[in-house]
Amino acid sequence: MKKKIAAAAAAVLTLCFAVGCGEKGIDGKWVKTRVEYSDGTVDKGKDIGAEEVYEISGDTGTYTCGEKSWDVTVEKDDDGYYHIKLNGKLELADHAELDGDKLSYSVTVGDETTTFIFERK
Repeated sequence: MKKKIAAAAAAVLTLCFAVGCGEKGIDGKWVKTRVEYSDGTVDKGKDIGAEEVYEISGDTGTYTCGEKSWDVTVEKDDDGYYHIKLNGKLELADHAELDGDKLSYSVTVGDETTTFIFERK
């Protein structure tokens, strides 16, 4: 009887771990914490400009820059990258990468690339 209880408890713990402790996905609140430029310059803290926040749940969310907010849609492609779009068309984040509690994406204009890094809060 004790072996059956122990086996059942182990099965329940395994299931809870698999469901509850797996990858969190993109859901959550993401706050811009760092900006990296192609010339090696890094801005963080007060130097990163306006506060930018993504609050995402499923395939929708809100993007806030300073005091203005917009609704966004979120799509995950077959390669595992996320695409965050304003009005379902304008891409705010193209090929955003999720690495644990870090979300990042790069924007290239001409020869200059800027990488925006957000942390889950």
